[in-house]
Formats: sequence, structure tokens, C-alpha cells
Amino acid sequence: MITAVRRAHSKYLSYLENEKQKTALEAARKKEVTQTVEHIEIARKKTEDLTSHLHEVEQQDRVQSQEQDIAQPLVSEAASKLSMAVKTGDMQTATVAQVMLDSGKQ
Repeated sequence: MITAVRRAHSKYLSYLENEKQKTALEAARKKEVTQTVEHIEIARKKTEDLTSHLHEVEQQDRVQSQEQDIAQPLVSEAASKLSMAVKTGDMQTATVAQVMLDSGKQ
């Protein structure tokens, strides 16, 4: 009888140990899943931030390109007027053309 009780007690202790290990393993898995979810969220946020920044840079590039497209003919016209004014000696027109060139550089 004592042997049976000892065996039952031993099995019960083994069962408790197994349950403790299962609980610890489950807690470790839950922690790992939580960390993975957090890492995914951080990566998603970084991706959103980078995408937003990329769109802003692209928009700035488009605006700058448009400004250059608008300014190029004006600069060409001013350079042509300045060249003609210098050839003809017309200082008033040369001054106006120089002002146009200066404003085109800005």
C-alpha cells in the first residue's frame, strides 16, 4: 500500500512538473508572439514614415522641376535680350535683361 501511495505521489509530482513546463513554454510562446507583433508594428510604422517622406520628396522634385520648366524660357529670353542689348549698346534694355536674369536665378 505504501508503495502504491509513493508511486501515485511520484506520478502526481511528475504531472505537476509537466504542467509547470507546459505553462512556462506557453508563456514563452505568448511573449515571443507579442514581441513579433510589436516588431511588425514598428516595421509597419517605419515603412509608412519612409513612404510618406518619399512622397514628400517626390512632390518637392515635381514642384522644382515645374519651376525650372517655367524659368528656363524666361532665362533664355533674358539672356537673348541682354546679348542684343550689349551688341546694340542699349544700356537700359541691358539693365532690364540683367534684372530678369537675376530674378530667374532665384
